[in-house]
Amino acid sequence: GLSLARELYASAAYEDALAILNKIQPNVQASDRLAVNQYRAFCLVALRRTTEADQAIEAVLSDEPSYSPAVADASPRLLSAFESGRQRVLPAIMQRKYTHAKARFDNKEFAAAAAEFDEVLKILNSTDLADVSWNVPTITLNYPSNIPGLPGHNWANAIAMATPIAHKGTTAGAIDWKSSRWSVSVTWTRAPSRSRIT
Repeated sequence: GLSLARELYASAAYEDALAILNKIQPNVQASDRLAVNQYRAFCLVALRRTTEADQAIEAVLSDEPSYSPAVADASPRLLSAFESGRQRVLPAIMQRKYTHAKARFDNKEFAAAAAEFDEVLKILNSTDLADVSWNVPTITLNYPSNIPGLPGHNWANAIAMATPIAHKGTTAGAIDWKSSRWSVSVTWTRAPSRSRIT
């Protein structure tokens, strides 16, 4: 089913490909769900069925927030549809993922919570962060991640922040901040994609 739909899409038989994808979608295996939703979105964009295409794109991004069609293989219209979709749905996806991670942290499932907070940070670090920040506020957490006692302006200080232990510290700091009752004020910088906790 999926292989045939791919072939039909490649030959520009979008209606036929979509009919197959719609037929297999309700019972698709989890491992194929992302691909089915991707090709449904591709077909719907090609057919200019905008509302349905937006829904299919949202399904793709819910499964894989970082997904974007390969520039070499996608039409400008398809790339634009996914870019608009990411701007529209990433804020809600981040909020949902954060809420789930926070619930795991509150249940003392720290390893699972850290992994899920990492997913949120990956979305925040994506190239779409500036676009997302037009819709929801974003923040920059600043706290020490280097080794105390090292000389300033030294290579050891610079490299310390690129080590695995610094990454663990960043994740732990984010979890600690989100789970605390600190009073926080957010002040925006000129660039809309950045803000700083003060």
